[in-house]
Amino acid sequence: MSQTRFQSGVEVVLSTALAFTLSVYAGQYVIYPAFNMHPTMAVNMGSTAAFTVVSIVRSYITRRFFNWLHTRQT
Repeated sequence: MSQTRFQSGVEVVLSTALAFTLSVYAGQYVIYPAFNMHPTMAVNMGSTAAFTVVSIVRSYITRRFFNWLHTRQT
């Protein structure tokens, strides 16, 4: 049995929420300081949020495409 569209969406959102949290903290305390950049937490969260939206859309489209390929071949 394959995932429904809703199940795919929930999985992607939960996975990306974890990645968002890790990215904000890694960016704020490791990555930005390594490049001598010191954005505010609000700027960091804003830029991370923009990339997170792109990631959710990309992951959902990729998952649905491969699900379509799988169901087409059976």
